Amino acid sequence: MKQAILNIPEGEFDFFMKLVQKFKYKTPETIDYTITEDVQQLVEERRESAKASDYITRIQSKGKIKKKYGF
Repeated sequence: MKQAILNIPEGEFDFFMKLVQKFKYKTPETIDYTITEDVQQLVEERRESAKASDYITRIQSKGKIKKKYGF
């Protein structure tokens, strides 16, 4: 999969989205994300059993991802 990041001027965004829809691309708003009950339960169990010391800030998380994947 390839990814492109675009900076679209605010006044042009509606036009851009209409253009994308004509090509029948799915936008993030139209993609259906489903999570199984098993996954939901696993996340809930982990959240309930986590200690405050297990949590890290968004900035720390971003740093770890950058370090691991080179982003």
